[in-house]
Amino acid sequence: MPHSTESADGREQLGLILDFAGVLTASPLAVHRAWCVSEGLDAEAWRSTLNDHPEGRRLYAALEVGEIGQAEWNEGTAALLGAQVDPVNLMGRAWAGVPAARRMAALARAARTAGHRVALLSNSFGLDPFRGL
Repeated sequence: MPHSTESADGREQLGLILDFAGVLTASPLAVHRAWCVSEGLDAEAWRSTLNDHPEGRRLYAALEVGEIGQAEWNEGTAALLGAQVDPVNLMGRAWAGVPAARRMAALARAARTAGHRVALLSNSFGLDPFRGL
């Protein structure tokens, strides 16, 4: 979303604020399906756990608003996915193969090259381990 403010000397400053998942990334659906199969799960397990399972939806909503951290989300979601799923870096592993949205990344680079501030705001992955950044 473009944003404009005035600097202390009255000059207009422009910035670009972007979301991460689905904006700076390509669609994760195919990658998530392949990841599920590699984990020994049904191809739709990730989507159905996060979108259809009541506890999966609750955990994801709690993560997005900062009520729980990433480690707690990983533990709870891994349990919903199945006993064989390792909770360590669950979100990171599931998203590791999702490619960047090249055109959006190019837009962000072009805005930055043109002197605009570029920011990333996202609530999708919680605060831990990113709280200290």
